[in-house]
Parts: sequence; C-alpha cells; structure tokens
Amino acid sequence: MEDAIREITQNIWLNLLGLNVKPSVKKTTQPGSPWTMAGCVQITGAWQGAVILSCTAELAGIAAAKMFEVAPESASRDQTADTLGELTNITGGNLKAALPGPSQLSLPTVVEGHDYRLRIPGGHIVSQACFEYQNHVFGVTLLERDSELNPGLPPRDSQTGE
Repeated sequence: MEDAIREITQNIWLNLLGLNVKPSVKKTTQPGSPWTMAGCVQITGAWQGAVILSCTAELAGIAAAKMFEVAPESASRDQTADTLGELTNITGGNLKAALPGPSQLSLPTVVEGHDYRLRIPGGHIVSQACFEYQNHVFGVTLLERDSELNPGLPPRDSQTGE
C-alpha cells in the first residue's frame, strides 16, 4: 500500500498544485515542532479506517498559494486549512478506491498547532509514506480500524496483527 500512497500523493501534488514532491526517508514533522497541521478523512463501509496528511503550516501555505493563485505570504489561514483539507480529501478518495468496498469518505477535518495529538481510537497504522518538497517533509498515513471495534471484519490475531 505504501507504493500506492506514494504514486497517488505525487500525482495529486503535481497535477493539482504543480509541485514535484519526492519520496523521503526523513520522518514527518511531529506535533510540538513549529506550527504543524494535519488533515484527516475517515473511511467507513466494507473497510474502515482513516487517511491523515500531516505537514508544517509553511508547506500547507505554499500549497494554498498554488491552489488559490496568490503569493505564499498572502494565503490566509482559512485558505491554508481549506487546501490541506482538500488535499487530504482527494488523497483519501484515491486510496479508498484501492480498498475493499463499498465505502464512504467523511468530510475532512483539519487540526493545527504547536503541540497537539490527533488520535483515531481503535486504529492502527497500515502504511505510511513520507515526502519532501524544498526541505519541507510531510507524510501520509493510512490507518485501519481494529476488527474488535468493527464487527463486520474478521478478528485479527493479536500476535501477528493479521
């Protein structure tokens, strides 16, 4: 699934924003670092989980400037949040198409700050990919809801995670 995340993310950022993002071995900015943002969409249905896109506010501002065709310093906080939400929504929609269906996608949620925790209770990381654009690192994470909380899924083996 990591390859799908990479391909989908690179295509979205290039085709929508004209930004050529590259896969990165660096980890994404963690909460507690300079102003960070994360967008989240949840997937419900035959497969249940969430997609999270996290980055610095500065990178989200660069993306907003491209999307709204304004100078980077002119992108408003609302435009920045809207852009991150839309990027998360498009990424989640593309990943949803690669997962068992039928399923639905929630509206995006965006959080921001210096020190926050974004938790998806009952979720575990299925796959994660990190990217770079001009020394800005960001990540896309796919989480799946634990089968114990989703009676429609077979139980996972607690030792193997399968």
